[in-house]
Amino acid sequence: MAECDGILVPTEALKKVVEEHFKGKSVYVQRDVVNYSMLAISKRADSHRRIRYDSVILGFLGDKDAYSAEFSAIEPIILEILYEYPQVKLRIGGAPEISKELESVGGRVKRWNEKNWQERPTLYTKIDIHLMPIPKDAFYTSRSERKWLEASLLKIPTIASKCEEMTKVIRDGETGILCGSKEEWK
Repeated sequence: MAECDGILVPTEALKKVVEEHFKGKSVYVQRDVVNYSMLAISKRADSHRRIRYDSVILGFLGDKDAYSAEFSAIEPIILEILYEYPQVKLRIGGAPEISKELESVGGRVKRWNEKNWQERPTLYTKIDIHLMPIPKDAFYTSRSERKWLEASLLKIPTIASKCEEMTKVIRDGETGILCGSKEEWK
């Protein structure tokens, strides 16, 4: 990046980090957007969605590198919910393995292998609520709203950690729910 004339990033938070490390470089923000391919794939996936009346499926679609830091922050809360509400299920994408605690809930927790962006819309159609925990760390809070955007294309509501970037795209209580504390995640 030191050799570049300018640097393009997806968030204001990441812009600040890049500006600190590459003083004097022009850094521009280009937020994530939906392209035609993403829209077409999402519409096709949505046309095959099954309506469920017997369960509520929570879904976390992370990646194996970020899974433990992201999901571990809410795992105890999700476990409480799973124990209290037998109709709730959990689908985890990108997890290298499911914890013993989550395995204790039986077949209501399933792991999906990490998928590329073209395959994720199909996974989103298999959940009812998208979970997006974001640790309070510059690496995570600098990430874009891409996963919220993917879920919203399929009208899947997102519950996300409250951070600067998410407050720019999610209207709390309207286009998602923002949680600023563990208590709010409950």
